[in-house]
Amino acid sequence: MSQMQPLLIELGTDELPVKALPGLSQAFFDGVLAALESRGIAVERGDAKPLYTPRRLAVLLPAVATEQPEQKSEVLGPYLNIALDADGQPTRALQGFATKAGVEWTALERTTDARGERFVHRSVRPGATTAALLGEVIAEAIDAMPIPKPMRWGDHAHAFARPVHWLVVLLGDEVVEATVMDVASDRHSRGHRFMHPAAVRIDAPGGYVEAMRAAKVLVDPAERRGRIVEQTEAAASAAGGTARIDPGLLEEVNGLVEWPSAVACSFDEGFLKVPAEALVATMEANQKFFPVLDAEGRLTRHFVGIANIESNDVDEVRKGYERVIRPRFADARFFFEEDLKDGLAAMNEGLANVTYQASLGSVADKVARVGALAQWIAPQVGVDAALAGRAAGLSKADLQSRMVGEFPELQGIAGRHYATAA
Repeated sequence: MSQMQPLLIELGTDELPVKALPGLSQAFFDGVLAALESRGIAVERGDAKPLYTPRRLAVLLPAVATEQPEQKSEVLGPYLNIALDADGQPTRALQGFATKAGVEWTALERTTDARGERFVHRSVRPGATTAALLGEVIAEAIDAMPIPKPMRWGDHAHAFARPVHWLVVLLGDEVVEATVMDVASDRHSRGHRFMHPAAVRIDAPGGYVEAMRAAKVLVDPAERRGRIVEQTEAAASAAGGTARIDPGLLEEVNGLVEWPSAVACSFDEGFLKVPAEALVATMEANQKFFPVLDAEGRLTRHFVGIANIESNDVDEVRKGYERVIRPRFADARFFFEEDLKDGLAAMNEGLANVTYQASLGSVADKVARVGALAQWIAPQVGVDAALAGRAAGLSKADLQSRMVGEFPELQGIAGRHYATAA
């Protein structure tokens, strides 16, 4: 029975593309498991899962066999009518098969299938050590990763999602020699880029997570995610509100930081006259900030940013976050105010110049068709036909607005605000 040892593989890189990061990590994890299992190496994965930060992909398995089981081989040879001549002597076909197998033809065994009796060479050889196979296991896992735009660096021929800088491979407490993209393995990882830039020694796989935590790196994405939520909610509560935490944004922020630190911020209350959807859109999509809502679910002047560092001067970080958001809010306010001057009716007139589909006319033609349908359906569902037609007639007007031009996701929503204002 082969001995079992914990296994750690960490691939250190430049900052990986944030939206692809969870998928890359899962693919690396799955690829290592598949490569081990295809070689007959036993794995006890327990509750192991992919570990990653913006600068690393890691596989941490609680128990992996230190060697393959015995490798049994069975190679089928020629049938007897081809292998032996009339005198029962080996033909050239049988002699060639025996030579290729490295044995005398008399040492070959025989087996029978549906076509008759034939020669077969059976052998058993000791399994290779896992340490000897890990280099090809890692290479195979990397080759199978879905990297749509691999990049090259230096004068190397190889490519990856980002340049590779270090490699940790530990089986038990021993370093396994391996080379990936000209980077040789050792037991030294790297800590937080700014808070702990020195090398981090990993004595054994079991101490990996804690060693990295001491170096200001949370390698477990679930732990990082929980810290982001906890700190964001606490900051929002201190501001007298509740954080709006969009799952997609949370996952994106989780892929941007190794040591998240929430920073409570605010903006000029005058910006709240702008439709909240526009402010939320720019906070979430452009700046990766979490808006703060009041008890009624309305947007407040507060928001929470997540820094990738515990700053000694949080006020400066806060000022920076508030400074970058101000111009985008000012743009949104300008668009909103200018659109209000034009009004929906003026916007509607411009739809005649916007092609909907070559054979179906302009967007204005589409609006007319929708209006006619709305008036026909309205009486059947107990709705005022005139109001339904009026609503349909205004339904696409905001496509001509400056606001929707800047924030396409506000199509229809912006129109509601302009209709309310009118």
